[in-house]
Amino acid sequence: QKRYERKFQFLLGYEDAINTFLRCEKFREIYKMREINSLYYDDFTFTNYSDSEEGINKRSKIRARYYDDGKEGFNLEHKIKQDNLNWKVFQNNQSIMGCQLLPIKESFSRLKSDILLPSTINNIYTPKVFITYLRKYFLSKDDSLRITIDYKLGFGKVRNGSSLIHSPLNFNCDFSVLEVKYASNNENLYVLDKIIDLFSLTLTRCSKYCYGINTCY
Repeated sequence: QKRYERKFQFLLGYEDAINTFLRCEKFREIYKMREINSLYYDDFTFTNYSDSEEGINKRSKIRARYYDDGKEGFNLEHKIKQDNLNWKVFQNNQSIMGCQLLPIKESFSRLKSDILLPSTINNIYTPKVFITYLRKYFLSKDDSLRITIDYKLGFGKVRNGSSLIHSPLNFNCDFSVLEVKYASNNENLYVLDKIIDLFSLTLTRCSKYCYGINTCY
């Protein structure tokens, strides 16, 4: 599903206040809060990172994502952005059966996992950075706006080994992220305008992946 997406940074500590505001505006939580863990892949020259930093019109990122302790397995996602539209293509995990699956070892996720993740994708892309954070999900009363709040972000540089994907470093960022997603470019975003004014949100183009690369490398 293609959706428009806008991202905003805000100061740590405002998460609960924004949650309360959204509930007062008749937003409802559609999932329980969960930990999101993503292992991002790129090629040898970091093409996906460079395309994002340079603002190439159509660009993509590749990640293996799992939730909480990973007991439900992982999704292999290609997140694609063109102009202001975003969508995901889920790669069939059968397509990576020929590659080695390795345990991920990292020291800063809140929930430990025994999940196995691909050592390479399409024999081109290798793990670069591990990102973890907590996310809350909200949907407007008319179902037109979806807002997520990401906080307690952590980043780790990845070392590739023969038997392990190792992310030993721990970098925390000093901001949280609010993302707004909507299907039509004509949506009435009055709620977003109110949030921006109340909580001094800063519109940002920087992706979590790019921030992780800039921080860890």
